[in-house]
Amino acid sequence: MYDRAVSGVSMQQQTPWRFEVNNPLTSSDWQPLWGVGEDQLAASQELRDELNRINAPVQLRIVRSSD
Repeated sequence: MYDRAVSGVSMQQQTPWRFEVNNPLTSSDWQPLWGVGEDQLAASQELRDELNRINAPVQLRIVRSSD
């Protein structure tokens, strides 16, 4: 899912950040979700914080893309 969503975006525009998700009850692995542009980083951090409060124990994080 992530590969298809991001590959379409990456061809048009590289995203320097991405959301990742983890459910510590089922796995220690983080799964990539979607890319975030530099101009969306502040709003994305607020969204991450709110979703982490609502969706515990599932956690979101924002990491720098390595692509």
